Amino acid sequence: MSRPLPVAMKAAIAWISAGDDDHAEVAARRAYAPSDEFSRGEVDGDTYLARAWPDFEMMLVAGFADQLGPYRDLCGALKVEQA
Repeated sequence: MSRPLPVAMKAAIAWISAGDDDHAEVAARRAYAPSDEFSRGEVDGDTYLARAWPDFEMMLVAGFADQLGPYRDLCGALKVEQA
């Protein structure tokens, strides 16, 4: 309760959707802040994220991967509903 959780929804879903750990971090980084100047990332459209976690590395070090549980549950529920 003393600091914001180190998680962003689109980055979390990109991490989970990537499947394996080798591609998960790359996918989450792209969703959070693309490396090209023509794309907008999640951080570009959210002033809260821009202030709390200006770059993905800071959020990752603060425990991003530990906060993915609820997003895994959400993605799992969506897959069940589609079947």
